[in-house]
Amino acid sequence: MPSPIFTQDWFNRSIPGWQFLLSRMIQKTPHLRVLEVGVFEGRLTCWLLENFCKTPESSIVAVDTFQGGIEHGNMELGGLKKQFEERISAVGSPAKVEVRVGISLEEICCKA
Repeated sequence: MPSPIFTQDWFNRSIPGWQFLLSRMIQKTPHLRVLEVGVFEGRLTCWLLENFCKTPESSIVAVDTFQGGIEHGNMELGGLKKQFEERISAVGSPAKVEVRVGISLEEICCKA
């Protein structure tokens, strides 16, 4: 299955830290339940699915407005949620991801 294509890379420099932390966690808890706030295009979500959320019990709750923030400047963000979902499907694990569209505080605190 081909890897998804992303337009931005704000994640790859963080991979060593994530690998160190999660490889220790997964020794004690092989079934990860992840809350990711601010998923943008899904680079971290895809990486987690490919590398650490491999058991059927593993899951990710992905929270985002899919409208971008000031850091996105004048980037065209139309269809960002659809792009996110397509990338998750490309790595073969969409059923493990619950997408919550909205402001993180409202989505996490009010819909736990």
